[in-house]
Amino acid sequence: MSDFEESSLVESLQRAEHLLARILSLPSASTFDESVETDLWKTVTGKADPPNKVPYTDLPDVSHTLIGTYETEDGPVEPWWLREFTWTASFGGESIELRGDGLQTFATKFDRERTMIHKPELATVTEGTRVSAAFEALKTIGDELDTRIDPMPGISPPSFPDSLFTVSEGLIELIPEFEDWVDHFVSLLPGIGAEATALYLAHTGTSAEAVDSAIDGELLEQIRRLELSYDKNRTPELVRRFDEILGLSSAFNREFPNPSYDRISGLQYQLYRGFIESHGSPETVVEDLFDRAMKPTPPKLDEGEQGIFTRAACGTPLILYARRPRLMSFDMYSPATSGSSGYFDRSYNDVNAMFEAAGWFDNA
Repeated sequence: MSDFEESSLVESLQRAEHLLARILSLPSASTFDESVETDLWKTVTGKADPPNKVPYTDLPDVSHTLIGTYETEDGPVEPWWLREFTWTASFGGESIELRGDGLQTFATKFDRERTMIHKPELATVTEGTRVSAAFEALKTIGDELDTRIDPMPGISPPSFPDSLFTVSEGLIELIPEFEDWVDHFVSLLPGIGAEATALYLAHTGTSAEAVDSAIDGELLEQIRRLELSYDKNRTPELVRRFDEILGLSSAFNREFPNPSYDRISGLQYQLYRGFIESHGSPETVVEDLFDRAMKPTPPKLDEGEQGIFTRAACGTPLILYARRPRLMSFDMYSPATSGSSGYFDRSYNDVNAMFEAAGWFDNA
């Protein structure tokens, strides 16, 4: 770790109290879910207090166009409001979700005169983290940090508005106040916000003893102050919750760019892209550890290497797991499928390609 990189990490960790204050200013997870779902439903139905399901024919004409794909230069895509919410239609004793093949079934087999549309719910964890799960994880991080440090308000964050959505030209749009609030929420996430990213990357997965012996100065002081070493049972909770958030690829109409890699999320791409760009010429020991971490079965650290690993990994997306270097935010093995037991996480291939494109491992 260069002096510049360590200074940047320290400065971001010093602002943890400001991050905490911003997280605590967010509404509760239950209030967030209910407010978003209710305002979307009011917007779609055009009613101030709609029931939880309404006849399709009772929807305003402009809302009929919301249920389906729309054309782009790359072909038909499902709009963000079908991706971020679970929509259900029922007819003839059968219910379907209005996404994917369900949209075709709805279009060709459901009698619109007898179909009921149900109040949309924020999508849960399917095909990656959804905004509701990421929001809840962020609130949990705030609760955990609140037991360690005191919040320090800085610039006043935007308030969560009473009205969130509007329909315009057949599209659901965020009102300007909610646009500002979503931008604020996104700035709190790892991979995008400097403070959250620093809190995450400061973890090395090594013992407090290793941290105390391998790290010194202001960085060690910040790690101790924030209780980021692994001798506290509660410390891994931060890593787990950040891992959950890093599965996110979008938040409402905000998509996190990931131009080339389909096995990793948008936030994972942002995290690794940011790290690679800030480490143009990696130190040999760091490059070697990343190379080892990307092998199907990373070799365990040799005796006496834990201190070297701790110093090199702090501030990088490397963490020690069962004495093996591992890429942060990924499982070492993917979940078992087709009766097979855990196999190497193919997401590593995408991350490896990002490093190789930046010139890493040329001499490995």
